Amino acid sequence: MCNASPSRREFVARAAFLMLGGAFAAACGERPWTPLEPSIAGLGAQGFIVMLADHPALAHDGGIVAITVPGGVPVAVVRRSATEFDAFWMSCPHLGTIIEPRGDGFECPNHLARFAADGSWIGGQLAGHLATVPLVYDASAGTVTLGTAPVTPPPKRAPMLLQVIVANQPLLAEVGGIAIFGLGNGYPAAVVRTGLASYLALSPVCPHQAYYVDPDPSAGGFRCPGHGATFTERGKWTGGTATTNLAELPST
Repeated sequence: MCNASPSRREFVARAAFLMLGGAFAAACGERPWTPLEPSIAGLGAQGFIVMLADHPALAHDGGIVAITVPGGVPVAVVRRSATEFDAFWMSCPHLGTIIEPRGDGFECPNHLARFAADGSWIGGQLAGHLATVPLVYDASAGTVTLGTAPVTPPPKRAPMLLQVIVANQPLLAEVGGIAIFGLGNGYPAAVVRTGLASYLALSPVCPHQAYYVDPDPSAGGFRCPGHGATFTERGKWTGGTATTNLAELPST
């Protein structure tokens, strides 16, 4: 479970004055993991042949199977239609954990990033899209050959904005106030009131091991509940577990 105080989850992103874009996301994975690098070379010069008859899930649209291939990183094969298939490396772009099929998409068991069936990131731990594996479908042979066609880039997704009505946030009523938003949508941000009309947006993700930091009223900054790192209200690391400063987010 994540070490995040329940009070932080009560904040909801709203539309208006303060717009925060491009944030780091995180969750507190508890499973051990070993990052693995996908290798197209492991599929062989002639590609890796998948017999569709061996995988009943691929007999219908939306079917997903995990294919074991040489090299350690499995490949997810998805049937999109009667004549179209997609394939993705099952290596989470965040830290390399092997993802798992979940319903009509995928989820990383380590930090809970979620991906749609087309390989695009849709929530949880902020990550990129899943890396595409080239393939060729041969209807007459009933095969999908992995690693033998040009890669089609994953679809681009527009940056997400977090918008907050500052006047509606009691914690930002005074200079030095801190409020945390966006924990539920994968784009968290800590907003600090630094002056009568000035604000600072920071990533509330501890750079040490990706715990969400908590506001620390007694010290006027932040403290990581995971391993005790402390930060000023402007995100500068001041002690505890050695790490770097909190990332500043672009804001208006």
